[in-house]
Amino acid sequence: MTVGVASGIYYFAAPAPEGVLTEKRAEERTSQYIASAVRALPGESAMDEDALLPAVSAPCKTDEEKVSKSYRVAVGSEDEAEAAEALVDHWGRRGYTLQKDMRPDEMYVLFRNDDGFRMTLRGSSDEDGLSISASSPCFDPQAAEAAERFPVVTGMWDRVRSAIGGMEQE
Repeated sequence: MTVGVASGIYYFAAPAPEGVLTEKRAEERTSQYIASAVRALPGESAMDEDALLPAVSAPCKTDEEKVSKSYRVAVGSEDEAEAAEALVDHWGRRGYTLQKDMRPDEMYVLFRNDDGFRMTLRGSSDEDGLSISASSPCFDPQAAEAAERFPVVTGMWDRVRSAIGGMEQE
């Protein structure tokens, strides 16, 4: 009886574990990574929300998706190389792995961080501009939905043991 009561008291629903990537989390993280990159640009760099393009969900592999976002930065052609170098340095200091650097022939740099997100810097289609993009790793949207739909029991047995131990001492 005590165990039933204790487990009933200490059973609770928790949010989806941090390891489960959902579309919402992927959108949030891509925005955060882009905002961090914009702050690393030389000069007074404040992110203009109007320049942040909407998130795009795209298929990856069978039954998987990824989320991508892009941000356009207006820089003069003479400032393009300096901005690119600042971002390469920024991502390198944060432990991102350089995947591809096509400079000086083409303005294209690709980094990957430890959690599988990719950051890309490329020449924008607009003259005197750069595009900073972030894309998530592939995730299974159905697994992510299931993780959010079903409660996750966190630390239940430790809490039950603790409650039972406290009752035994009385």
